[in-house]
Amino acid sequence: MTTLRHITYTAPDGAPPDGDSGLRTRTVLAIGALSVGAFSFVTAETLPIGLLPQIGADLHRTLSGSGLLVAAYALIVLVMSVPLTLLTRRIPRRPLLGGLFVAFTAATLAAAAAPSFGVLIGARLFTALAQALFWSVVVPTVATQVPLRQRARAVSAVFTASALGPVVGMPAGTWLGQQLGWRTAFLALAALAAATCVAIVPATPREAEGVRVGDHPDARGYAVLLVVITLAIAGTFTTFTYVTAHLVQVAGLPARALSAVLLLTGGASIAGAALSGALVRRSPRAGVQVPLVLMVAAAGLLHLAGRWVIPAVLAFALMALAGSSFAAALATRVLTTAPGNTDVASAGSSSAYNAGIGAGAWLGAQIVATHGVHATALETLALTGAALVVAACHRPQAAQRPPGHVTGLGYSRGCRVS
Repeated sequence: MTTLRHITYTAPDGAPPDGDSGLRTRTVLAIGALSVGAFSFVTAETLPIGLLPQIGADLHRTLSGSGLLVAAYALIVLVMSVPLTLLTRRIPRRPLLGGLFVAFTAATLAAAAAPSFGVLIGARLFTALAQALFWSVVVPTVATQVPLRQRARAVSAVFTASALGPVVGMPAGTWLGQQLGWRTAFLALAALAAATCVAIVPATPREAEGVRVGDHPDARGYAVLLVVITLAIAGTFTTFTYVTAHLVQVAGLPARALSAVLLLTGGASIAGAALSGALVRRSPRAGVQVPLVLMVAAAGLLHLAGRWVIPAVLAFALMALAGSSFAAALATRVLTTAPGNTDVASAGSSSAYNAGIGAGAWLGAQIVATHGVHATALETLALTGAALVVAACHRPQAAQRPPGHVTGLGYSRGCRVS
């Protein structure tokens, strides 16, 4: 019989082996570069929203037709996340991430130079393929750069950067497009993608891999998590898709104050992602359930008092804070419960997230058409409440690791048993 007396980890280049000691420069650079990458992809996804009138006028498309740039992008991310992850699971992280940002840069340059709407759609779909794969591998990759106790903090840094996309990236791109043309905005995004590629490749350790198995593999727990994600995000986007219409048409917010309020909700989103790391470190289950409680509270406030400006603004700010905190927490939770390869598990959660966005936007459209904008809050209350009940009722199975299993830190290189 073999007695397991002592385990020593040799962390990936740049990461300390354990504890809360400071991260080395290379680790900080790697996480920083991946965070900028997350910001870039979210900016790419949302950039056309503020430029649809200019794009439509230049390429002779109606406003609704130009909206396909956003809808088709989300559909590709939803459908292709898992297949692309399966196809590329054996490719080392450094060339994979470098290749993703080369493709991102090339596709964005093609979009900037597109002579027709068809070419622009094609370039956008190519960018969406890169984003689908990026979000499948970025969290497991970040997790291997730090010790277990700092994982939640590192993951929340990536999601905080992604939350800056709609708050900083899209408005900046919209302003640039209005001043110098929409193609200039895409050129600026391509330059950012190229700079990210230059930063990521040397910062990523040559031997970097993803977290290949969850810390406590739980197939049932992972399935429950996907259900919770879909319900919560569908509920949130049933209402949040129509945030502008609700604030102006229902609550009576002056149109001139809309930008300031949206900036407030964006700031709340950033705060939620930043606070998620601390919450998850205190309690992984609370990291998921507390944001769900806040979602339910926000929907209830909006339903009961959404016809007045101040309660409506507070409700949407609370919803934004809860949504971004939930997204960061669930990314960390996936690394714990993944029943198999965590890249594939992350891809599955990304697909569930995008399915929730699409379902919520569609459901909201049906409710608005039949009962008006204010009625969406009640449906949000029902869906987020259902997500909270499912999450609260599930009890994780006891941790059972197969013989010889080492925690899912991904620190397989240099691990020795004595």
